[in-house]
Amino acid sequence: MIYYKATINWCENDYVYSSVIAEFWNTLTGLCLCVSPVLFYYNKYGNVHLSELKNIFVYTFMVGVGTILFHSTLLYIFQIVDEIPMLLVCVEYYMLLSRIELLNVDKINWVRGINKNRVNTKGNLFKLYIMFIFISGYINNTLQILLFQFTVGLFVFILCIKFKKIYTVNYNIYYKLTNIKNDMEKESLYHYSIMYKLIALKNTLKKIVQIRKRLTLLKNRGLLLGLCSIIIWNIDNEYCEVVNKYFNGHAMWHILTSISLYVVNEIVLLNFEFNDLIKMK
Repeated sequence: MIYYKATINWCENDYVYSSVIAEFWNTLTGLCLCVSPVLFYYNKYGNVHLSELKNIFVYTFMVGVGTILFHSTLLYIFQIVDEIPMLLVCVEYYMLLSRIELLNVDKINWVRGINKNRVNTKGNLFKLYIMFIFISGYINNTLQILLFQFTVGLFVFILCIKFKKIYTVNYNIYYKLTNIKNDMEKESLYHYSIMYKLIALKNTLKKIVQIRKRLTLLKNRGLLLGLCSIIIWNIDNEYCEVVNKYFNGHAMWHILTSISLYVVNEIVLLNFEFNDLIKMK
């Protein structure tokens, strides 16, 4: 079973640069997926919320290892090692973003009685579905490819919605605090005792503005990188023979995805920092 061929063979010509590595450039660029979480951890070392991303770091690194093994051998067993962590990364992001969303909503008292355990339940159900996807590879190649690509696309869509909701909630929190600040400024004309609270609130809003500017920049950068990587991935699949004459689209997808994940991780950390500021209120 270990010699069962992968359900898909990518655009790069096999065994051109090496007699033991099937897809040389796809294998080499798989290292980027290993480097991305390590580099992020090194650059953000000391951040109090870095531990929140530990599972994502591990799964992303495993994706890189799986990618290297998969593209160098084109065996299904290593395709599984590549693709299972890829979907587990999506599950971890979903649960982490759900937690951030619930934290922010609780802070402004918009929703009460939320069962936070449901997030983990959904995550476990996703993991069971993931196992089914890879069992299907031993049944029918086309079925496995379609299930995997559909699931990845669905996850990406859901995560984009999550990011959008969190961004909207953050804006509403900022808007609410700004209104409180304006009311306090009027009240301070008659009650000087609240002046220190007003000063603290202004400092908090100043930090929030800085975080929101950074989040907007990273959001735009992440969307651009993600869109480019998806377009290149699809062009490489649909127009393989034409594209392969000029550049390796799948290898480029590895590089752009690695950078995109770095950006997404930074967005997640900034959202935790945003939430820390709200805890002060």
